[in-house]
Amino acid sequence: MFIVLIFAWFKIMWLLLKSYATILIQIALGPIQILLGTITPFGGFGAWLKGLAGNLAIYPVVGFMYVLAFFFLAQAFPITFPPPVLLFFKFPFGINLETLANQSTWSPPLTAGGDFLGLLWIGASVAIMSLIPKTAEIIQSTISGKPFAFGTAIGEAISPITTAASGAIAAKITRIENISGDTSSLGSFLRTTGIIRK
Repeated sequence: MFIVLIFAWFKIMWLLLKSYATILIQIALGPIQILLGTITPFGGFGAWLKGLAGNLAIYPVVGFMYVLAFFFLAQAFPITFPPPVLLFFKFPFGINLETLANQSTWSPPLTAGGDFLGLLWIGASVAIMSLIPKTAEIIQSTISGKPFAFGTAIGEAISPITTAASGAIAAKITRIENISGDTSSLGSFLRTTGIIRK
């Protein structure tokens, strides 16, 4: 889980740096875009302002989701985080995880329960952290009025895991079928439904 969080952290930092560079470019080229809007139907003040607002709106949303993800992560570890972890994740926003860990937790019903509650909080934290980079596209499309496939954000975050899992399942079923010499009904069912490839 720690490796996933580090990977997500680097993606978030890249998103913020890319947004910052885009804001600087939009400010520098703004007068030209506004001027072109008076001559051509493309560009103009409205398009420039929407683009700038879309890039600026990334920062408060990323900050809120980052704090929320680490609130859930702190609920998973009521003990103090190791110092390297604290230094690594305090860098961008200065979050005090020790304060967050002292909050009371809620046990969701019909789940693993009290013994595995930490795993649920870690899962929620990893899910939020993996969705943060997609927020840039969601925010920019919402502000500019462009259509966006909102349901793809979670699928993009876990697609490497599902691809690896379906490949492993297909390899195991194929191996069993090759050893036994008989095509299993489970293998044919999974191939028909598209869970594994033929």
